[in-house]
Amino acid sequence: MFADLEQFIASYNSDGAGGSALFKRVGENYFVAVVTPIMRRVHQNIPQAAELLLVDASGGMDRQKHRIYMFVVPTAAGGLPAGSIITDCERKEVFSVALDALLNLLPSEKFFGKGAPAVIVTDNDLKEREPLARVFPSAKLLLCQFHVLKAVWSWLCNARHKVDKTARQSIYFHFKGCLYARTADDFVKRSTELLESDVCKEDVNLRNYLVNLLSDKASWATCFRNNLPTRGSNTTNYVEVVFKILKDTIFDRVMAYNITQLLDYLVTRFEQYFHGRLLGFANGRYRKSLLRNMLAQSSCATKEVVDHQDGTFSVPSHSSPDSLHSVDIMRGICDCEVGSNGCLCKHMSAVINLLDLKFSSDSAIKVVSTNTKGVMFLVATGHQPPSDWLGPLLLNDGAPLDCRIDTHCAEGMAGSGQSNSDLPVLQPADSAPDSNSTLVSCDVPAALDMWGVLMESLRARVTEGLHKSPEIFIPAVKKCAENISEFVSTESSLVSMLYTMGKYSGCEQKRTRQHLLSGRRHGGVKIGVQPTAISRRKYCLSGKRKQSAGRPIGNVRKPITFEEQSSGSFNAPRLKKRKASIHDLQSCVSSNVSLGLTRHAKN
Repeated sequence: MFADLEQFIASYNSDGAGGSALFKRVGENYFVAVVTPIMRRVHQNIPQAAELLLVDASGGMDRQKHRIYMFVVPTAAGGLPAGSIITDCERKEVFSVALDALLNLLPSEKFFGKGAPAVIVTDNDLKEREPLARVFPSAKLLLCQFHVLKAVWSWLCNARHKVDKTARQSIYFHFKGCLYARTADDFVKRSTELLESDVCKEDVNLRNYLVNLLSDKASWATCFRNNLPTRGSNTTNYVEVVFKILKDTIFDRVMAYNITQLLDYLVTRFEQYFHGRLLGFANGRYRKSLLRNMLAQSSCATKEVVDHQDGTFSVPSHSSPDSLHSVDIMRGICDCEVGSNGCLCKHMSAVINLLDLKFSSDSAIKVVSTNTKGVMFLVATGHQPPSDWLGPLLLNDGAPLDCRIDTHCAEGMAGSGQSNSDLPVLQPADSAPDSNSTLVSCDVPAALDMWGVLMESLRARVTEGLHKSPEIFIPAVKKCAENISEFVSTESSLVSMLYTMGKYSGCEQKRTRQHLLSGRRHGGVKIGVQPTAISRRKYCLSGKRKQSAGRPIGNVRKPITFEEQSSGSFNAPRLKKRKASIHDLQSCVSSNVSLGLTRHAKN
């Protein structure tokens, strides 16, 4: 196995694509450090790489149970991998040596030329935090707030600590108030109330635990992160999404056979996935509802914004016009409550709307703009797109841009050896010699008449249904209105609705043909899912494989196929099925029950 692994790594390092990997033994253990071409370009071109790095580990993706450490940088296009380590154990010594090896594989411009990130967010695992503190002494190590809350609730529910069950929720919510306190004075007030409560006075063990936890308040409390460039990322959710992509999309929930296959999937299919995802983001293939916190608000007025010509701007407050807020656009910081840690606020939106196309992509603000799309195109392909490649399809006067792409342009975009100056630009369609490439004309009046007749017929049928069966049609009409307002907000989604209307009834179709890349057809070992990961997922997109669609499913009782016999095996007592433990933290707190019994559910 190791001979094949070393041969694969040697072949990968010599293929000239820009990726690099290293296999090394540490005593009886070993590791593989990986930096793919996209990971290398993330360090070189993503400004957020100099500010925030999220680190977490996961396993269960191969039969040898290797652990994968993923280093992720949060951006407007989602979490992008900036490095990876595969180990056969979770020992601190192995991770420390592997971390040094990973830094040697990174380019000289690592972390956007800064050499180290300003902030690192991890869970409370000393085997990760101590090596990270040694390698990045200037970085501020923070704890994932979700893992902190989960650890507190697990401690309170532990029977060995003998915490009164009736007091668990009160203690938890008092601590949660301390965690989300906006100011230091509010934090001191809430923490004092917590320690001076009757339960803490009576329970010495609980008081000592909370005092020890509060002593490390700078690593998890929100009020101590106001001047840190976290950009709203106070948890490791971006890393959890990357692991979900690995297990669900790349491995299709089937374990790899060994570490060689695991590494192969990581440097090939995982790389191809992010290549297509970044190109899709650069070409505007994203849902605005998912990025509403990263889109500059067009309603923000720009007339009263004052430019101080040094990168700072003064923006009047919306609640009190007499007060002004200072915005440092290059640092991406505002002195308001929302923008103090780098989140996009109304005042930053006003400055971005004022700068428009002059807004620099060197700013680390997570905002969707033309420059951001150009950076993601560069990370995906390795070269800049042509100047008008990511421009709008309408000219300034509102006329449509009737153009086509020359065939040599696509070849130039896919290759890596051609410079930007050699790439041909968009050519008008009327200059093409091929007559088949002309646009197909459409009879607009006839199409309007056809649409009017169709809508009148559909309206008459719905009206009749509302009068005859209102209990069925009223919820359906309301759901249709909600879906149209949420999922048909763009022109492309409207065209897709017109093409697919009435084709899908809401019933899940049987999969008759499986994908060639799927490993399930070979009967592979299935990858398990952490129960806490399932409860944290939010399905914001529609789809028959993600969530139920169509008409709501009613409660159907399973018919009884036979009567119980008076004798024989049918009369044997039925064993009660063990009820699954709750792994959703919010549900556990509401029900005042403990998390699952697994280690991953409690840590």
